[in-house]
Amino acid sequence: MGSLRVWWPVALLCGSWLAGQDPVPAAAPEEEVLRVAIEVVAAGEQQPRVPAQDGADPVRAFRLEGRRLRWRLGDRISEDGTSEDGAFEDRDALRKALQSIANDPRRRVPDPTRPGKMRVPPIEVEPADDCRWNDVVQTMDDARAAHFEIVRVADLGEHPTPWLPLSVADPVLDGGAAVMPMAPYSVPDEVRHEFRPVLRVAQSGTVACGDEVLVRPEEPAAVDRLTPWLSELAGRAGQETHVEERSDLPPWSQAPLMIRADLWAPWSAIRRVARAANQVDPRFLRIEFAVGELDYEALLQQGERF
Repeated sequence: MGSLRVWWPVALLCGSWLAGQDPVPAAAPEEEVLRVAIEVVAAGEQQPRVPAQDGADPVRAFRLEGRRLRWRLGDRISEDGTSEDGAFEDRDALRKALQSIANDPRRRVPDPTRPGKMRVPPIEVEPADDCRWNDVVQTMDDARAAHFEIVRVADLGEHPTPWLPLSVADPVLDGGAAVMPMAPYSVPDEVRHEFRPVLRVAQSGTVACGDEVLVRPEEPAAVDRLTPWLSELAGRAGQETHVEERSDLPPWSQAPLMIRADLWAPWSAIRRVARAANQVDPRFLRIEFAVGELDYEALLQQGERF
């Protein structure tokens, strides 16, 4: 795949990241986007992720069997509940529809960064509150597979921090207690940073950094340890890296923030992290989310151990 350059506030999520290459921010003019709403039709039944083995402690993690989603493409919803470009409950049908739109010259939209030029419309994914992380990552990956260069998630705040999927060398943690979602259209995690905080998001929705728990799902939403923690880290990032400033955008450092979330973690937990990251000063360079190139959950079911 070709080279990748991240633009503020959207991430061009395909290709290889060039080591040492800084992002080039751009203001967010009014633009036409293709919205992809994700709805949960059937939540699925929780089953053990790792089959029980004699003499071994069970891995307390689940997979969701029989989970079903519905995707709606387009901005307008008709009276019968269908969307402008259709509703799909089959992922292959969704991929074909996205590919058709990407290949249709009539669906090109003005490129606000290049006056007089047209481009494939940006995609804005709108997950329902009961979505899981895997639902969001797979939808974004399907959009990148269809050659949509600009793929982002809705409702994360003004000038949202760019996202970048990174395929990590260790997508399975703690014997299968945490598994990163599969996203073949990702970037290898090869660039090493002097300063990159890493947050882990568990299936339960718990958010932690090392041994420090920042979000407990059973606590009231008013209890907020995450935002002050990220603000302190952002201040350190600003001291240890160069800070870029523009009059029309928030200042941003050269330090990324990584999220290592289990594929069945609640989307609401990842959204909470992303929104908090958009409130710090300076902003992080980007949000990197860890993925795997293979379906490691299926491999665990087949007896593979990591």
